[in-house]
Amino acid sequence: QKTLVHGTVTGKTKEGRVDTLGFTNIVLKGTAFGALADEQGNYQLDLTNYIDIIQNPTLVFSMVGFDRLELKLENENKGDLKYDAQLNQDNANVIDFYVTKPTVGQHIRWKFKKWFRRKHK
Repeated sequence: QKTLVHGTVTGKTKEGRVDTLGFTNIVLKGTAFGALADEQGNYQLDLTNYIDIIQNPTLVFSMVGFDRLELKLENENKGDLKYDAQLNQDNANVIDFYVTKPTVGQHIRWKFKKWFRRKHK
């Protein structure tokens, strides 16, 4: 008997708005097997070859800017299974980075390398 898992992935923003999350990554934990949700957030995975082999099968949903969600499946559940997932917006989705000026020594080395390459071509 085939085991098909399908559903829709949605995301809840910090403001409380819920939208479908298209192109969310869905992976069976501990394997490289997975799928990508379509642009409406719909996904389908055929777990027939994995459901009896993996203990405590877990689907991992991930999307940039949202918290990762792990959804445990029961090994006894087989057939056509519907699991809708809702991810919450990540609190740490802003990345700070700094650009510094090169020191005098770095600046001189860079100019020397540029000059040296031009002279020895």
